[in-house]
Amino acid sequence: MKFFILLSAFLFSGNFSFAEELIYKIPFGSSGNQIELQILNESETSLKNIRIGLLSKPAWLIFSTETKKMLNIEAKEDNYIKFSFDLLEDAKISDVDSIVFKVSGKNHYSVKKIKLLVLPPKKIKLSQNYPNPFNPSTVISYQIPSVIAGSRDLSEVKLKIFDILGREVETLVNEIQKPGHYSIYFNASQEKYRLASGVYIYQLSVKNRFSQTSFLRKKMVLLR
Repeated sequence: MKFFILLSAFLFSGNFSFAEELIYKIPFGSSGNQIELQILNESETSLKNIRIGLLSKPAWLIFSTETKKMLNIEAKEDNYIKFSFDLLEDAKISDVDSIVFKVSGKNHYSVKKIKLLVLPPKKIKLSQNYPNPFNPSTVISYQIPSVIAGSRDLSEVKLKIFDILGREVETLVNEIQKPGHYSIYFNASQEKYRLASGVYIYQLSVKNRFSQTSFLRKKMVLLR
C-alpha cells in the first residue's frame, strides 16, 4: 500500500515559515509512500542551486534520500521534487507527528511542516518468530488491529506457548492492548521453563469489544 502527498512551497527573498497543513493520514506499515513538493519561485529573478532537505522527522519514518538539489527555477515558474519514504512497524499509532523540510539557496529560505497521523492496522497479524530455529532465545512479533477504522479500540490479548501435545508451557502476554505492533522476547533457558529441544506452538488470541475472538498459531523449533 502506498500513500501520496502533494504540497507547495514558495520561494521569496528572506526567511519565513509556512503555517502548518492539514493532518495527513498514512496507512500502517505502508511503503513506497511519496511526498511531492511543488517549489514555486514568486520572485522576479531566477533562483539557482536550490537545496531541499529534511530538518526533522520521526525515527520510525525512513526516507530513501533526505536531501535533493535543483539547479535553478526561473522567475515566476515552478518545479517539482519527490521524496519517498517507508513506515517502520513500530510507528506511533494515532499520534500526530511532523516532518519538516527546508528549501534554501542563495538569499532565499523557507520551511515546510507536514503533519502526519499513522492509522491503526486493519487486521490481526502474527509473524514467524526470529530466529527460528532458536537457542535459547527468540522474538515473537504481532499486530493488533482496530475494530473501527481509525479508532483506538482496546483488545484483550493473550500470547501463549504450547508443546507439540497441546500442553500449555507459558503465557507471555495476558493484558489489554491498543492497536499497534508488539514484540515479545522469549528465553527458553530460564529455569521456570526448562524446555527440551523440539517443536512448539505459539498462539495469539485477540478479543475485541464486540466479544469476537480471533486466533492465530505458528510453529517454532528449539534446538539445544
